[in-house]
Amino acid sequence: MPTASTPTAGSRPRAPVESSGIRKVFELGRSLKDPVNLSIGQPDFDVPAPIKAAAHAAIDAGRNGYTVTQGIPELRAKLLTGVRRRYHTPTASCSSPAAPAAASCWRVLHRQPGDEVIFFDPFFVMYPHVLSLTGGKAVVIDTYPDFGLDVDRVRAAITPRPRRSSSTAPRIRPARVYPRDALRDSPAGQAAQRPADEHEIYSAFCYDEPFCSPAEFNEDVLVLDGFSKTYGMTGWRLGYCHGRGG
Repeated sequence: MPTASTPTAGSRPRAPVESSGIRKVFELGRSLKDPVNLSIGQPDFDVPAPIKAAAHAAIDAGRNGYTVTQGIPELRAKLLTGVRRRYHTPTASCSSPAAPAAASCWRVLHRQPGDEVIFFDPFFVMYPHVLSLTGGKAVVIDTYPDFGLDVDRVRAAITPRPRRSSSTAPRIRPARVYPRDALRDSPAGQAAQRPADEHEIYSAFCYDEPFCSPAEFNEDVLVLDGFSKTYGMTGWRLGYCHGRGG
């Protein structure tokens, strides 16, 4: 007898990774007249003129082929200089881009089926699906209604199975900035805890106080960052990650 999970003749098995709801709304918006687009983080400003000029110059100079896998060495060197100055981690290494780096990190860390990752809801929709491709399991912590970081709730979610935690700061959708004390006291900020990754693509948009990262307290943090939001170049797909050098 076939079960609910067993495909029958002429049927298609259910895909393990569903289409993103954000992308569905994004496609719907294309058919609407003058919609207010809240589906994806698209800046409301254009790429600055000096960056456009530099891109034009690079194209005209024929720099249009593949780069080395880790990214352009000169760019990585400049990024690393800024990372070391900001986080005081002289052994940091840097590579590009951000999203593939996160997927690679998860593949390395999750060596046993069922290894867990702690996510804070709301989170970017692709991450649990990428995790599932590695055989990992998402443990979701509810941050509603104020989207705050409850340190006790995080500690309660830690079992022998979690390999790391994952968070975004500032919070993507509610634009919540975690306080320094909460970050320092959280497992992500404590060096004795498991590794963590921090998605800081919106870090330039902290206006009330200086941006704070768990990487300031824990050297076992992989920081994912990029240029798309800060410089309005989301279509360029440029990002990078950095963490402690091995």
